[in-house]
Amino acid sequence: MFEGIVGHEKILRILKKTVANPAPGYGFYGPSGSGKRTIARAFIAKLIGTDVLHLDAHPDFIKLEREEGAREIKIKQTREAIGRLFLSSAAGGWKALLIDDAHRLNEESANALLKSVEEPSAKTISFFITDRPDRLPATLRSRLVMIPFGSAGFPGRIKARELDPDTFADREARARSLLQTVLNGPLGKGLGEIERLAKTASSSEDPERFWQAELDELARSSASILSSNPALYARFGRGISLAWSWIGSGLSPHLALEWALIEPYTKGDLSIPSFLQPSYL
Repeated sequence: MFEGIVGHEKILRILKKTVANPAPGYGFYGPSGSGKRTIARAFIAKLIGTDVLHLDAHPDFIKLEREEGAREIKIKQTREAIGRLFLSSAAGGWKALLIDDAHRLNEESANALLKSVEEPSAKTISFFITDRPDRLPATLRSRLVMIPFGSAGFPGRIKARELDPDTFADREARARSLLQTVLNGPLGKGLGEIERLAKTASSSEDPERFWQAELDELARSSASILSSNPALYARFGRGISLAWSWIGSGLSPHLALEWALIEPYTKGDLSIPSFLQPSYL
């Protein structure tokens, strides 16, 4: 069932034991590249009696995700997916719904899926895949078997071909370069590094996922690189946290990093924009 996947031994043991009698809904959460989608797809393939390579073409597999260019998963898409989920199985077995980037569900969509998890049809199962479990409604999370990946338990490894094109090593190198500049200065060079990071994000295939992975690595690396300067470590840590909360909003995460860096210099003629003040006062 999980051939080619190394790591996540505890999670794999649990799923292997429950494959004969799975829960109606699961929440797989963790940072980009941690293997949650790969394992969900392998589990679904086993349930509906196919292999991963042919999963997307199987009539009993439904995938729900944002339409290209949309900021959220809309209710029309969600109702169509739920309608398909509750049709009779083509193979006479399980039907499975995978919701990718589930934190992008709008309120109506989340409520509709809540009902399908609370009152599931026989042999239907839903998987909510997310990098941001905090954005799922608490009522929905409470009905799911929530399984952590990545920083909630260090990322397991999957085959190289299944990793994101932007590797862990690439992110680590960028994070260390930026943090060393933040630590040693000068200020202008640090701001330039952050601006370059923002340009890299905007040119990536999925800027939001890029920022999620990048900020996760910055938070991890800052513990060792900035620990010699506790005040800077605390201040930049607040900036990373604020930047994370801005992912998917109208504000670019790099602004939070920039203002965290220049905070000690915001006196006299310099001032923090009014929309940022509550975060720093």
